[in-house]
Amino acid sequence: MGIDLELETTRFQNLVRAVSINGTIETPVLRFQPNKVKAINKDIANVVLACAIFRDRYFINYSAEMGNEEEVKVGFNAEKLLKICRQLSDETTEVHIEPENHKIEIKTDSQEVSAPIVESIAGEMKSVPSIEIKEDTIEFTDSAMLIEQIPVLKKEIESLGESETRFIIKNGELSVQQESVDGYSFAQKLKKGLNVEDFSVLAATDYLSAIFSSMITNDMIEIQLTKDQPLAFVDRDNNYEYAVLLAPRIED
Repeated sequence: MGIDLELETTRFQNLVRAVSINGTIETPVLRFQPNKVKAINKDIANVVLACAIFRDRYFINYSAEMGNEEEVKVGFNAEKLLKICRQLSDETTEVHIEPENHKIEIKTDSQEVSAPIVESIAGEMKSVPSIEIKEDTIEFTDSAMLIEQIPVLKKEIESLGESETRFIIKNGELSVQQESVDGYSFAQKLKKGLNVEDFSVLAATDYLSAIFSSMITNDMIEIQLTKDQPLAFVDRDNNYEYAVLLAPRIED
């Protein structure tokens, strides 16, 4: 029983960054199946949750020998594996995983690295509230008040360095906003002409920053907003599906 992968190095880096939400989830677990990799992980504080499916076509070569098992689970230390990923500079990366030996071996033309397989400190997740993970897709079971395409807001979220960020729907416009106690404010309009009632959702900026940094695309992603419900961010194409749920900040 073993796993052998070959993929573009940037795709390997993106996979590790996504399933760990850029290190926010300390020990994420990958679930290798015959023709895809799945991941359902949460952080230890139960604030954020990530679901992902990487289909076999995401990889140059994908081989997963299951033996008599339906899937093989492989956990890793996100902080250390992300550091390893940042050092990889060759065009492609090969990954060999031996679950019985508790080892992940990573190889490029110029580098060879190994890392231990670890268990999740946040506990195993088999299902996700409001999300149904089907054979090859991630689907939301609850209807959001607003579903729109927005850019990946890396720079905007970090503009003022405030601890809280608000998504506001007012007069048919969606915007993201931060305000500081000493009078500074920042607002970025994202969408106009929306047919939805006014409401807003408050979220922790550090989590949002990690989420946007974990997105695989540099283009547009989907945001789903509902008052007093988790924010959802979705990034998908023909090779993968990636969704993150973030608990909102509770307001008095």
